[in-house]
Amino acid sequence: MVDYIIQKVVEDIYILRLNDSSTKYFEALWEIPEGVTYNSFVVFTDDRVIVVDGWKKGYEQIYIEALKEVVEPGNINYIIVNHSEPDHSGTIPTLAKVAKQSLILGHRMAIEILRSFYGLEAKYRPVNDGELVKISEGETLVAHHVPWLHWPDTIVSYFVEKKALFSCDVFGSYGIPSRVFYEELGDDEKRLFNHYAKKYFVNIIGKYVDWVTKNLLKLSSLLNNIEIVAPGHGPIYKNVETPLSLYRYLGSKAIERRKTVIVYASMYGFTENIINTLIEEIEKKWIHPLVFRITDKNQPVYSELITELFDAENIVIGTPNYDSDIYPSIKYVAELMKAKIPPDNKRIVLLSSYGWGAVAAKKLNDVLSEKGFRVVDIVEFKGRPTENTVDFLKRVVEKIT
Repeated sequence: MVDYIIQKVVEDIYILRLNDSSTKYFEALWEIPEGVTYNSFVVFTDDRVIVVDGWKKGYEQIYIEALKEVVEPGNINYIIVNHSEPDHSGTIPTLAKVAKQSLILGHRMAIEILRSFYGLEAKYRPVNDGELVKISEGETLVAHHVPWLHWPDTIVSYFVEKKALFSCDVFGSYGIPSRVFYEELGDDEKRLFNHYAKKYFVNIIGKYVDWVTKNLLKLSSLLNNIEIVAPGHGPIYKNVETPLSLYRYLGSKAIERRKTVIVYASMYGFTENIINTLIEEIEKKWIHPLVFRITDKNQPVYSELITELFDAENIVIGTPNYDSDIYPSIKYVAELMKAKIPPDNKRIVLLSSYGWGAVAAKKLNDVLSEKGFRVVDIVEFKGRPTENTVDFLKRVVEKIT
């Protein structure tokens, strides 16, 4: 059974929220056992009805049924497409067919993508960056183009008189909150959603981190006036500083001092043994590392791993040699790091065990250095680590703690 809620957010604004607990891999890639929501909004003005964004493709008929509980689709005047990705635009073609008089507003690229994805020929009106659109006598829309958060078509829509920012993927979060508003969650659930928002940022926006600060500057003139921030995923915020502070922190590529993340692969225990020694030495420095294991009994949640790597100061990667190469899962981690993690101010240590040819560490160093990551030391050993290996490892720990 499909789970959705309809709720008045503030006067004249309603949320239609689909709670998706069936999607286990967001974008068919990122593990999300916490689920995700798709948030669509209906805004009423004195004489106009506006729908902001939709739901994921596959839920078209249920979406229309939910919408009818709030408004007759034939009375909808505008459909705003902040972002054309199918988890937000999937219901738009069906909506456009029943809301026959509606005009679709979006960036010109979003309009092109809608035509490309769905063959949707409807009444369109492209909006420009910073453009003021008079929605009705009593309501003005300001569209801000925020490219690469996380597609080039992305806009955020600010309703001036209602002081509401509809931000789609920007300020979004994984998870299915128990309440519509973040501020109404309990302390434990708030902490969870702080993490889910960070995880969403790293997984989805991480590659484009350099665009975050640029685009936040565009919104700076609005910040004192915003009373609600309504993203396309996760909770709505009454306090704009909550999502803004996270984006400022992550957008600045800041690191958490002394935060240490260890990820290693070990087929037969040789790499794991030296990692366990490393953990003991690091913990003597009052640092408790986060450890992600790739063994015959453990596999990491990569969406969580990449999230923790994003603001780590120290990263330790352990790889055995495999087919005269980097261990495949570690190679995947390295590629994720290159795609999603800024290399600034990070110290990386590589540990590698081998049987007859020491090649994995060198190749891994080359892969990471190509993106600008700084490898401060490499610890290699043949077979099992010797006392000399352990002594060298202790000196390496001194460097990173």
